[in-house]
Amino acid sequence: MHTAQGGGSFIVGYGTISPTAHENGGVTEYYQFPNLGMTFNAISSQYTRFKLGNTTAIGLDPTAEYLYQISPDSCAVDADSSLIYVDAATAEALGDSTLAGWWDQGMTESKNDVEYTAGTSFIGSLSADHDVTFQCAGEALNTAINVNIAGKVYPHMANPVPRDVKFSEIAVVGFDPTAEYFYKIDPASCAVDGSSSIIYIDAETAEALGDASVVGWWDQGMTEQLADSEWKSGDCYIGSMGGTAEDVVVSFPAAY
Repeated sequence: MHTAQGGGSFIVGYGTISPTAHENGGVTEYYQFPNLGMTFNAISSQYTRFKLGNTTAIGLDPTAEYLYQISPDSCAVDADSSLIYVDAATAEALGDSTLAGWWDQGMTESKNDVEYTAGTSFIGSLSADHDVTFQCAGEALNTAINVNIAGKVYPHMANPVPRDVKFSEIAVVGFDPTAEYFYKIDPASCAVDGSSSIIYIDAETAEALGDASVVGWWDQGMTEQLADSEWKSGDCYIGSMGGTAEDVVVSFPAAY
């Protein structure tokens, strides 16, 4: 995270999310279906939300690659959510420099001014032969970011903080660890990663179990406590909430 002091007491900055490139046996490969959420808040916004136009996609081919969201009700693809990014070179090739930025996939509506609530997540549909990164800019908040997932059966949620945070820094209110869990999507196949499921034990549940030390994040089988593991900036989990996730709030820490 790179920051500078703003005109008041806030901090502005930028950071890069690199969700595609990874090493496999000493060879650099690129995930086709990365899950990502933007970081940094819209400057001077009274809400915790990010402005899409404050994120630059580097390497995304708007003729073949796009981002999309999943429905929080069904976990199916939301067909109306697809986004593409037109970089300056592509806009110049199209003969109109004003086209640079984010668009719906049909390029009928600019999305640069659209604001999403903090924690909103996307899945990429990308090529496997090159890297795509995302540079996010805006305000780094010095207060906690509460992501409210109430009413969502399958909330797709990113770490909205422009730094990696330990799970011990993240608290959850209203979560039922006996019936609900979070999991990840395999960025290579877009299938569920069966080994990624995690749960949160709150103080009340820990008391019922007779052991206050179990408060916090665990793998779903409760064989490994995840307090020191990190939730990477911009990385995502999907919730399986079993019902309507009434009053479930995930609280991420301040950026600094």
